[in-house]
Amino acid sequence: AGIAGFTIIALRENFTEAQHATRVEALGATPLEQGSRVFGPATEDRLRREIIAYNQSVIDNWDTIKEGNASPQVRANMDAMFTTIESLRPPTAAQRAFVHEAEARLLDLSNQRRDRIITTHEGELPSLMWIAILIASAITIMFALLFGLESARLHYVMVAGLAALIGTN
Repeated sequence: AGIAGFTIIALRENFTEAQHATRVEALGATPLEQGSRVFGPATEDRLRREIIAYNQSVIDNWDTIKEGNASPQVRANMDAMFTTIESLRPPTAAQRAFVHEAEARLLDLSNQRRDRIITTHEGELPSLMWIAILIASAITIMFALLFGLESARLHYVMVAGLAALIGTN
């Protein structure tokens, strides 16, 4: 039961890290849309659509990422944002500053994506560990069955409580 508890704590920490990495990644693209206003409504609208498509593809391809694989759809959406930024020809200082900042943000976003894929994949429990947890849990419950109490009813309540605790974990 102790192994199961420590495993659950570790998985919860990995899950929390994956949630945080996803949140950071999703919010990382937001300033691109806001800053693109220096290029006018057409560019702002284009980047907004690309950012929404990127974030939607992250959500839609979560299972692919959980398996530790990069999603081609997510990559394509990120490439579209890179292409949009690289196609801009900034005549003003404000526009040049935006392009420079946007390129840096997209590189950060790419790194955050890689970190999220790694973190998410590391959060998965291998099948062998699941088998070990189930066997250890079964042994713990069987061991509890060996203890005799004066009241059979109390004994069954204790074993049922232990089984419920292990199952809840």
